[in-house]
Amino acid sequence: MTDPTEAHGQPEDPQPDDPQQAAPAARHPLLDERRLRLLERFFEKHLLPLAAETGLMRSPTMPADDADSYYEVVDRAPLTPADFEIPFSDPEEIAETLDQHWHGTPLEGLGRQLLKLSRHFEDVQEKAEVSSFVYEMF
Repeated sequence: MTDPTEAHGQPEDPQPDDPQQAAPAARHPLLDERRLRLLERFFEKHLLPLAAETGLMRSPTMPADDADSYYEVVDRAPLTPADFEIPFSDPEEIAETLDQHWHGTPLEGLGRQLLKLSRHFEDVQEKAEVSSFVYEMF
């Protein structure tokens, strides 16, 4: 009798102790491929078009294409902690607050889209160990 996977032209499952057939390493230590694809699709659908239309995603260290210098005169007050604080009681209120804050800008409506995306990440947990990318210099 033949192996049923061979009858359909499918290879046998790789053996876990075979290093040449080991599963590929995950692209992200905390996210599975499904969630990574969700993030990529969100980026492509909502953020890349903004970059093309407005230049919002331009690197802050890059000068404008027609600039003679990296130096820019900033004519706004320095940011305060209040600029980063948004009071909220639940995720829906966060989305509503962001949409109100972004009303009339190219980001309008993105709060609701972020809320939809966030529903797929409610159970993501941080690892207990410290990342090897975190270190301290003396």
